Amino acid sequence: MDDRFEHLFKYVYPIENSKTRDGIQHTGRCPHPDHPDKNNSFSYRTDDGRNYCHLGCFGGGAYDLCIKMGMDEKEARKYFVNNSNGAYTSPKPTKAKSTLTPSQLDALAKEYVKNLQHIKNPPKELVQRLDLMNRMGIKEFGLGVDNKKALTIPYINQNGIIEGIYHHDKVNRPYVEGDGTNRWYPMHKIFDYDRDKWMYGVEGELDAIVGNCNGIQTFTSTTGALSIPFKTEDGKQVVDLDIIEHCNRGIRILKDNDDTGIEGGRRLGEKIKEEYPSHKVVLGKYRDGLKKGYDLIDARIDSPTMDNFFDAIDRGEELKKPKKKGLYALGVKSFMKEEYVKTEPIIKNFLYSNHISIIGGDTGTMKSWLGMQSACSVASGIDFLGYFKTTPQKCMLIQFENENSDMQDRFKDMIAYFDKMYGSDEWQENLLIVPKDDEGQLFVDMWKEVEKVMKENDWYDAVVIIDNLYSSTEVDISTPEVKDVLREIDSIKRHFRASMLLIAHTNKIDHKVKDLKIDQIQGNKTLVSQVSNVIMLGKSSLSNDFKIMKFVKCRSDENRDLEETPFKIHWDEENAIFKKGAMIKDIALHFQPNKNRWELELINGVYNSMKVRTWFTRELFREHLPEKYRDMSKTKEGRLLTRLDKWGYIVWDDYDHYTFVINEIEGIE
Repeated sequence: MDDRFEHLFKYVYPIENSKTRDGIQHTGRCPHPDHPDKNNSFSYRTDDGRNYCHLGCFGGGAYDLCIKMGMDEKEARKYFVNNSNGAYTSPKPTKAKSTLTPSQLDALAKEYVKNLQHIKNPPKELVQRLDLMNRMGIKEFGLGVDNKKALTIPYINQNGIIEGIYHHDKVNRPYVEGDGTNRWYPMHKIFDYDRDKWMYGVEGELDAIVGNCNGIQTFTSTTGALSIPFKTEDGKQVVDLDIIEHCNRGIRILKDNDDTGIEGGRRLGEKIKEEYPSHKVVLGKYRDGLKKGYDLIDARIDSPTMDNFFDAIDRGEELKKPKKKGLYALGVKSFMKEEYVKTEPIIKNFLYSNHISIIGGDTGTMKSWLGMQSACSVASGIDFLGYFKTTPQKCMLIQFENENSDMQDRFKDMIAYFDKMYGSDEWQENLLIVPKDDEGQLFVDMWKEVEKVMKENDWYDAVVIIDNLYSSTEVDISTPEVKDVLREIDSIKRHFRASMLLIAHTNKIDHKVKDLKIDQIQGNKTLVSQVSNVIMLGKSSLSNDFKIMKFVKCRSDENRDLEETPFKIHWDEENAIFKKGAMIKDIALHFQPNKNRWELELINGVYNSMKVRTWFTRELFREHLPEKYRDMSKTKEGRLLTRLDKWGYIVWDDYDHYTFVINEIEGIE
């Protein structure tokens, strides 16, 4: 695909609220400054640039749009070659210019000021807005009203010349007299700003004026939250960030509290960091509970000191220096000075920041229970399995398989346990559950929905647990197509800086192998090669009271003591949790078929016969053998004791001295 058209509609003339089904045909809000589009009236294609506004603002190729938007004809030509509509022949226009001269615009602005000074029965909202400006609106910004009582805002450049007049007409539709191309506002103030103080990027001319009149150095672009003014350098259009080039203190950005405002704020911040990496850039974030679209003006209405606005700044995120894209070389000294994001353990040995881990297991290994326990541990900071150090973080558990009522039943005792361990239920504020869609279908691509729910909940720098990978996609993950799913998961992880735990199935375990191996995970090498940690669960033929856990892939040296070392995790029925148990010396013994469990019947009989003792000698052992085993040879007896020691039912302390492992023996069915 020709990426110049995608660049045109994304950066040069950003299309707000863009939607697409196939990545080529899009709809969005019309970019024309005189069309306050709220209904996605604009259609466009990113493969050939064709576009059309259903209200008549545009209709043709990308070249046509650029000319109507005021782009220099020479610059617009690169969007024309073979990319206009079929009936179009290339014109030779000049750059669109205002039909009004600066003197005419100045006269109009003075007329509008006079209208405001003599207005009768002004609209309540107009009076409120002017009050928020502390009587500085006319004097400092030349505000007026037109004959429809719509507020007028002159675009005054750094030389004091009016280039356009914006009519903030909410009843009909906003429009600009004169030059309405995108620009920074208020230019006549910006170049007098104190560069040793913060500058504030906001959304909309009125917000910029109210902020300025209340003592902060505000600026905004004039054509929407997503737009950034451009300038021409060496015949190319580039982002125009000259206004903040010498901003020594830094830039704080807080646009409206909605999806477009949040996205536009981040886009502006990232462009500033890209252009000026040493600048300090902070993205503000409004607290939960404020209405959608809440902005600086709302904050000023709620408080003379704009408390909610500055609270959002304090809660904000400082942007880091952007990484260069693609491959590039650094000298070793430069490399050692670079700042890279550190990988930190969330659940030590198990889950790490900005990485993906997998829990894999066969049916009946209770892997969903373990995923739920992981979620509660992360949200509360209570050590996972009562052993693995856990750092508290926000956690979202998304499940596609289990019925919602079953999940409620399962969570009941588990949540009560974590409340008790934590000392209150406050930890639950860190945990979000995304229920299964009862009307949805299985085995369809759910990752767009995952991305959507993360975006709706502003789920950045947090943990996401997916139960399970198999039912989250229409792709057969045992085929090479799993790469497409992994690419989508990785994209979500990178965008949200998420730490992800995926619950996965295993292929049917071959009990001849008598072990848990990484190649038993569905998705095989393709899947496990792209994740950091892989933990496998297995059932034991010796007991139903515990499961087998084994780290089959680890990302750091911290894990080396545990890697490829199986251990027991014991099920606590009362609290609905697992707890870490002892290492398993010989995992193969746990894959024995049930017909070989005569040894367990024997040791259970011996223990019940001599319950007054916790230890025994071989002589005592023979005395308490069940009748049918009394003729056992000493050689067979020795092998049996060795086997029971390996299985963990007795401990050989010293020569001819053995100790019962009571909890294991009493767990024998």
